[in-house]
Amino acid sequence: MNALRGITLFLIQCITTPFFAILMILALPLGGKVVLRLAIIWCSLNVDIAALLGMRYQVTWDGPLPSNPAVILAKHSSAWETFFLMKAFPPAAIVVKKELLRIPFFGWGLAMCEPIAINRSSPREARSQVQIQGIARLQKGLWVSIFPEGTRTPAGFRGRYASSGAAVALAAGVPIIAVAHDAGYFWKKSLFDKRGGTIQVRVSTSIWPASADESSTGLTRRVEEWIEAEIERFGHPPAQALVSAKKSSLSSITKSDEDPA
Repeated sequence: MNALRGITLFLIQCITTPFFAILMILALPLGGKVVLRLAIIWCSLNVDIAALLGMRYQVTWDGPLPSNPAVILAKHSSAWETFFLMKAFPPAAIVVKKELLRIPFFGWGLAMCEPIAINRSSPREARSQVQIQGIARLQKGLWVSIFPEGTRTPAGFRGRYASSGAAVALAAGVPIIAVAHDAGYFWKKSLFDKRGGTIQVRVSTSIWPASADESSTGLTRRVEEWIEAEIERFGHPPAQALVSAKKSSLSSITKSDEDPA
């Protein structure tokens, strides 16, 4: 059943991704808001189809979302949350690596949604890009969505949480909304391993600096501990630290989990 679920999701994406990318291109003369709305519809469709195939989800909101834009910092352990964040939150600019924009259809559509495209080969340049573009998107009225671990981390592990998202929030004077979830235990990276069950999601209230002089590093640590503690409360064991280890070590963790989704 897991394999059938994964193949079905993949085939549906093969059909819907080019369709919506073409729609977004045709909608360009109507403005960025229309293009972004189409992207949100596509993301919502992916979440809803996954639910129909047995990957349901339950969201706990700790409070109402702020009326003004904020920075979303979320756990990144699967592709599911990339769709869910677009569905559940106000229109947001997401941080992506530049290489994704070159993928036919998917990348073309992504490029039209005003993402914050970064050069991951240069950490200093990437941090600067997130800071400058993130503040600009917030001033434009968009939320900013960031995966502080930078890349997908296998379920049960904890990557290094970068402080660039918190730095944007501090510089722009906006709150952080933290998102904890266990989607990585269900939407596995392997095409043939998409597991049924209920994905649990918890969304924090607005997180502000604890003091006027709290650093972006300190703020990030508080967000990290909240996210990881919530995932434990979902019933999972404490996450193991996934330090920037040798490629062979990471490969042994993810070897059976590889697919383009």
